[in-house]
Amino acid sequence: MLIAADLQPKFWREVVGIVVYTLNQTQLRPNNEKTPYELWKGSPASVKYFNIFGIKCFIKINDGSLGKFDSQVDEGIFLGYSKRSKAYKCYNNRLWKIVESIDVKIDEDLPKKEIED
Repeated sequence: MLIAADLQPKFWREVVGIVVYTLNQTQLRPNNEKTPYELWKGSPASVKYFNIFGIKCFIKINDGSLGKFDSQVDEGIFLGYSKRSKAYKCYNNRLWKIVESIDVKIDEDLPKKEIED
């Protein structure tokens, strides 16, 4: 996943976290035909909010000291989901650190790789 997203090895912890999270939401147990989430909560999990690891995202700046013409968003990289709340974990390129935020927009326009014939 790190190679496919063209990310540095320092994000290996986030890769493991998102893989475990995704498997718990989607993988069926052998004799039950239910996911671990469904066994724990009693209802199937919604996966509508799943996003692609390593995709570009935009994080809203919630700082009150912004000027009228200052940028309202920071560019970042989507790394996963928060364990503590319904927030996304993203690497903020301006701050050079991982942040958790609810106000995140994912860039849906994936670069299409040319396929050689």
